Amino acid sequence: EQKKQEEEAAASKRKEFRAMSIEELKKHLTKKGQEATGKKEDLVEAAFALAAREDAAAARKAKLRAMDIETLKKRLASKGLPTGKKRDAMVETLLAHEAELQAAAEAWECKVGDVLEKRRAELEEKTASELKEMCSAKSLKLGVGKQERVETLLEEAQGGGEVDRIIAAMNKEARRGELLAMDKAAVLEIGEAAEVDLLVKEVMVERILLHEDEFGAAKGGEGAEEEAKRPAKRARTGKK
Repeated sequence: EQKKQEEEAAASKRKEFRAMSIEELKKHLTKKGQEATGKKEDLVEAAFALAAREDAAAARKAKLRAMDIETLKKRLASKGLPTGKKRDAMVETLLAHEAELQAAAEAWECKVGDVLEKRRAELEEKTASELKEMCSAKSLKLGVGKQERVETLLEEAQGGGEVDRIIAAMNKEARRGELLAMDKAAVLEIGEAAEVDLLVKEVMVERILLHEDEFGAAKGGEGAEEEAKRPAKRARTGKK
């Protein structure tokens, strides 16, 4: 019965959007910060999907507001979020956190699609025999044609973790770029907030070795004191 009611509500909502003109639909979507492109049916579906998300968010908010204060605090604490005394403030904090997780998940899925698309292009450049060898090397079903082998290898790449590793490496490089673009004070602040010891001896040694490879040995500490105590060597002169 509930499913039937949901289906009827969805049909009614779509009918409502279909009754709007293209310009009205575009204005509606643009006002809510959504992309307004495509044919009318595309705009109707975009408006319907947006309405569905808004309804789900409203239902989630109502459910959280119905919780008692202590349960709400425990929910926040379990996620490492700050608690407070005001119910509405805690609800908004939790909703914002969930929205961030959802956005991150959507961004990840988008990257998965990009990686798979690139991987597909690479595989489709190979011959059927090459794809067969790749499937055999991974102990996958060999299939009966090129396209089937491409799909098999793509499924294995996603299910076997290859795609996730590629995306993780991409994210790491992007983060590396962000950190390198920051000034030293900002990086130190991030390290302190994360309780990371940035002055690791092994890292400093590697930095010194890299410097010495390019500019020669650096003097410092006990080595410099010992060097200073040594008598200066006289320059050799040839016999006349």
